[in-house]
Amino acid sequence: MKRLIALTACLLTLTGCLYVRQSGEETEQLGLWFAVVQDGGWGQESVVALETRDWEDEPDAQALLAALLAGPEGEGLYTPFPEGLSVLELTVEDGLAQVNFNEQYGGLSGFELTLADYCVALTLCQLEEIETVRILVEGELLPYRSRQDLRASDILLAVGGEDDDSFIAALYFPCQDGSFQVEYRLVEPEGGSAEESVLAQLLAGPETAEGCLSLPAGTSLLSVSVEDGVCLVDLSGEFVFAAPDGEETAGATLYAVVNTLCALKDVDQVRVLVEGETLESYGPVSITGPLTATE
Repeated sequence: MKRLIALTACLLTLTGCLYVRQSGEETEQLGLWFAVVQDGGWGQESVVALETRDWEDEPDAQALLAALLAGPEGEGLYTPFPEGLSVLELTVEDGLAQVNFNEQYGGLSGFELTLADYCVALTLCQLEEIETVRILVEGELLPYRSRQDLRASDILLAVGGEDDDSFIAALYFPCQDGSFQVEYRLVEPEGGSAEESVLAQLLAGPETAEGCLSLPAGTSLLSVSVEDGVCLVDLSGEFVFAAPDGEETAGATLYAVVNTLCALKDVDQVRVLVEGETLESYGPVSITGPLTATE
């Protein structure tokens, strides 16, 4: 199952008499941004969408935010916000909207936090007086955010712009019991391939996946290439020298690499090499041929 996520804007138009803002010859329908239900798993074209609403008068930031937290009206959308979420304070000054949520917002992490942040920012940035959105929890910034000040143009460019290679990657981190935890991160390749970029993120270790393991200490990427859907990844000797002893943990460590790479659109199978030699086993786990992703 492909899990590459391209966050692109999908406009859902509902029937009804809508407030329409006019600026010169252009008109704009104000709406609310929600997450899109992914019936077929992550991999559809859109995961956020604009739902237009009936407004008697132009809504202000407070009204937009209240309607956003109330949830969508149309089918195929869902709210990315946790139950019990409320706004403690909302200020708008010099183009910056600062939203202070209660502690429930602090329970979000990884891709769920990204979705919620984007829906708030895209919704509020529709207003002419708002250019940037900053989100706080109980008066504090969340330190593990990669970006604190959000602009609508930056979001749409970073997650779907034609001239930008950024994408959301699913990173699989192994757990001691042989299961995985998945972290979603915005990856911005800097001259390298998508495969190089996600492996660099994987080797850096988990950020929000609590209780998960990193790949064996000292492991580095020697090379990676893709041909006819098969990704050939060559890792340094530390990947084997420090391999976990237990079969479940070793299997999860091996497939953390495989699943992460197979989440990319051009990769169907992975062949793992160490120091240029094809692996026939990884710890107690035997390997025959290219590997495919496993749940």
